[in-house]
Amino acid sequence: MVAESEDGLEWRRPNLRLVTYAGSRNNNILDTGLPVNGKNPNNITIVPNPAWDGRSATKYVAITFKGGAKPHGLVPLQSADGLKWRLMTDHPLVPTSDENRLTCDLEKKQLIATIKVYGFCMDMPWSVPEYGREVGLTTSRDGLAWTAPDNPAANLVRPAAEDMFR
Repeated sequence: MVAESEDGLEWRRPNLRLVTYAGSRNNNILDTGLPVNGKNPNNITIVPNPAWDGRSATKYVAITFKGGAKPHGLVPLQSADGLKWRLMTDHPLVPTSDENRLTCDLEKKQLIATIKVYGFCMDMPWSVPEYGREVGLTTSRDGLAWTAPDNPAANLVRPAAEDMFR
């Protein structure tokens, strides 16, 4: 669903008329073109493309979780208008689970994603089985090539947790 705001306090829901829901197209539902996971629609996080130069057709980028058979993780999408989307690739590029956030740094021209990193079931080289799960940070300039997840908070949180349980 789409909501818009000029000030971040008062929001309005535009009538997009893109998707038929409960027999009506009078709604603010955004069609990502992606299959629905079970009964729940895919959640996507949309940001302006930090590399957009005014000429590229990719003004907006997004990520969404693709579950099911392994590998599963985040797949990137692109859009010229924020309403019609297409996958940049169908193969998950960032192994993770259901928790993720996306933002962009317009000055550094990069995407920044926080992801859930956890142990054995993800088969990830950077997994953290001794702690169960942690937050990882990964970046990309184009939505296709992502850095290996880093955990900058681990250096702060782990020593405090270890001291607490000694």
